[in-house]
This record gives sequence, C-alpha cells and structure tokens, in this order.
Amino acid sequence: MLGPLMLKHHNGPVEPRLRAGGQAAAISLELELTLERILGRLLPRGTRAALINYPNHHNVGDPALYLGTIRVLRRLGVQMTYRCQHRTYSRDSLARELSRGTNVILINGGGNLGDQYPQQQARERVLADFPDVPTIQLPQSIWFANHVNLGNFATVVSRHQNLTLLLRDQASYEAARRYFDAPSTLCPDLAFGLGPLPRPLLASQDVVWLRRNDRESADPEAPRRTLDGVESIDWLDASPEEAVGGGFGVWLLHINRRLTENVGRVPSLWHPLARTFDPLAGRRLAYGCRLLARGRTVVTDRLHGVVLALLMGIPVVAVDNRKHKVGNFVATWLRDTPDVQLASSHDEALCMARDLLGAIPFTAAARSPGT
Repeated sequence: MLGPLMLKHHNGPVEPRLRAGGQAAAISLELELTLERILGRLLPRGTRAALINYPNHHNVGDPALYLGTIRVLRRLGVQMTYRCQHRTYSRDSLARELSRGTNVILINGGGNLGDQYPQQQARERVLADFPDVPTIQLPQSIWFANHVNLGNFATVVSRHQNLTLLLRDQASYEAARRYFDAPSTLCPDLAFGLGPLPRPLLASQDVVWLRRNDRESADPEAPRRTLDGVESIDWLDASPEEAVGGGFGVWLLHINRRLTENVGRVPSLWHPLARTFDPLAGRRLAYGCRLLARGRTVVTDRLHGVVLALLMGIPVVAVDNRKHKVGNFVATWLRDTPDVQLASSHDEALCMARDLLGAIPFTAAARSPGT
C-alpha cells in the first residue's frame, strides 16, 4: 500500500466547501453546477468526444456516474462519437473516429485509477496509443497497492502530451499532483450530474444497510448481523438479470453480451453495442435506487450509496471502505451536509442512523416526492 496520502481521510481545510446547512437539493445543484463549470472550460460546445471504459456491470454506482456524465455532456453540447467498454476498446476503431473529426478522448470516471481493476489496462493502452490527442481522465479516486505499478503509470502519463486529470477527492488530487506530470483539477463525482432523483417507492425499513462484501470492504462481516428494522443488502447480491428488471432488460442484456463477444471480430459492431449502454445503465440505476429507497435512512460503505441517497433526499450515514475513498469524498465535498454523517465504525453508524430516524417524521421519509 502507499503512504498516508493515499489512505487517510483529508481532514484539513478543503476548498471548495459546501454551504453549511444546505439541503439535499441545494447541495445536488451546487455540485452539478460545479461539474458543468469545470467540464465546460475543458469541452467547448461542439466538441466531438470518444468515451472509454463504459461500466458494463450492475455495480450501480458506475452506471450512475456514467449516466451523470452523459447528461452533463449533452447539456454542454458535446457530441459522443465513440464509446467502448474496457474489454472492447479498439485502437483501430478509435483511430477511425479521430480521423473523422473526433477531437478529444474522455476516460470514464469512478474509483478504478490504480492497480486493482482491469479498467486501468484500457486507460494505459489509450494513453500510449494516442499520446498527442487531447485526453481527459474524468473524476477518479486514486489507489495503488504497489509502488512499481504507480511508477509505471506515472511513466505513461509523462509520455502523454495533452492529458488532464480530474480527481474527485482532495487526497487523490494531492496524490496526482505529487506523482503525475499532468494538469490536475479537483472535481465532484459525475453521478451528481444526474441532479435530484425521485424516490421510487415507500420506505419499508428503518435502515437500509448497503454493505460491500468485496475487496474494498473494511469490515465485510460486520454488516451481516441481523438487527430489528435493519435490512442488510448489497446491490451485487442480485443477478445481472435481476438488476436490469427482467423482460425487456434481460433481452437487452442478451443482445449486449452477444455484441460484446463478437465486436472483436467485427469492429463495426461497436455502433449497435453502444446503443445498449444507456438503457442498461438506466435500468441498473433504477434497481439501485429501489434498494436504497426501502429505508427511511441508509448506512453504507459504498460511495455511490451515499451519493444516490443524497440525490433522493434520504439521510445517510457513511462508513469508510478499505481504500478510504468514501471518507475522503465526504470530507472534500459533504463535510457540512446535515443529511450526510460520517461514522468511524459500523456500530457508530447504526447509532447515528437511529439518531437521524428520531429527527425524521415517518410520513416525510416514507412518501415519494410529489405525492
């Protein structure tokens, strides 16, 4: 693991800070406008862009930030000319679109800038394949377990002539400035580009405990305890078919899989494959929102569990994950947000959630907006 910069909360002065006492809708709007301001400076209206690393899975946070990205880019007047998953990236297909007028490469945001996930391989290939093309790494958290891998990526970055890095928390921003020879900017997570979200159903539990059970969990066993009024779930508990809602979603998933299998042999299939991206992401996001909306409050160690609960107006207690990206993000952008609390342990998180419950009228927590 790397040193304290990568792994600790950033508890010092952070700018920009949100207004103390701001409500969920105001916070969402402020971060949405921050996204548009930062990306608008980098992407003039009429830009033709390729987007690398579409998240083709039902870890709901990644489809959420992808859809937020698309929504922001459309409002900025950016035209998408090429999109691919990390496993379907084709140098020849991207080169063809660049020759037709695409003038910037965007690499999808998230929490995979490091040596833990396969998206990094596609990122490094793109940077090496097109070292002269303007490229923007959309907001990421940085986490490398191995200094050699960090050094190798730093070399890839140094060889690129026109790369801009956007980082979604203060610790990652400081790491980028320390290790990478490229302009770096602090920028919110692109899931805030979704704007406020309607609550899709009535609350049926006091607390939904959305807990990780993967390599990023700091304490994978703690959330499995059975407690009255607490539903312990994860959005990866469902099958890929369940997460797209059955019926048309399953058919669409089948088409997506067939195209993914064959696009390597028939590169032109990237066009119909990309048409499945938005509707699949939308169905996965809807599934995740339904899970969270079952609770009057949410406790979670998933960053986008925090973000989506906030966008739906559900009070949330965040628990840090092993890589500290949850705590770092909350400390950077949501430190003074009354509906987002940061707990130091799962036991403390549950106590905080109980306190939040006492301040929420049941009718207000249980009804959907607009009813």
